[in-house]
Amino acid sequence: MDNKQIDKKWYDNKFVTHLFLVIFFPIGLYGLWKSRTIAKWWKITATVIIVLIVIANLDGGVSSDLDSSSLSNDKNKGIVELTQRQKDSIAEIEEKKKVEEDKASQIDQLERELKSVNKGVDFSTYRGTVDALQIELALFGAYAIIIREGENSDDPKIKNLAGQLKFKVKKIQIKEFPKLRKEYAKVVAKLMWEHDVDVFASGKKQANLNFTAGLFTTNKNKKYFQEQLKDAPKMFRFRETRYRWYKGENE
Repeated sequence: MDNKQIDKKWYDNKFVTHLFLVIFFPIGLYGLWKSRTIAKWWKITATVIIVLIVIANLDGGVSSDLDSSSLSNDKNKGIVELTQRQKDSIAEIEEKKKVEEDKASQIDQLERELKSVNKGVDFSTYRGTVDALQIELALFGAYAIIIREGENSDDPKIKNLAGQLKFKVKKIQIKEFPKLRKEYAKVVAKLMWEHDVDVFASGKKQANLNFTAGLFTTNKNKKYFQEQLKDAPKMFRFRETRYRWYKGENE
């Protein structure tokens, strides 16, 4: 058999045979023992080495089976813990983002209200009826909530804006509440006219609410009438509610 015939067989190529021994030993072993270019002593040595490696891997596989379940659980636990940490981190980021958005919204609201107050609020539309007057009171109530929330903030800019708004709203209230009290007395007077009850506001800053009628000769009627007023005098910040049974009576 000449060299040309030998070269035609893949297993006679030492490099190819050794490559198969490394990447896929069954074919490599077949080629090793079929090869006519590899020495017999090397065939035996390589075969023994491969057998020992296979046995070692089998023993390792059997022993590792005992711990595979535990290892798998540990890995899964690690994945779960990592996932929880990620969730906590995302939640923390979202919470910080929400806080910043709330602060930005609060700043925007305070600046908007300050701009409106500086421009001047037209209170003339809140006249003529008790409901309209109560709407104006509700507006001041809304100012109070915005200011209180701003004062409770830990943000210096929000606190500063809230302080500015509080100062300006107080100035408006000092000017506006006497008008509100006078208008309230006027509206109620129209409602009570047919019942022969005279109503008017008096005193400094219109702070006294006066009712005059013959029915107020008894304390029982005064008490009943006061109950019907409910919280109105307090809402309009009247200092005192007076009942007379005739004009000129001193109380």
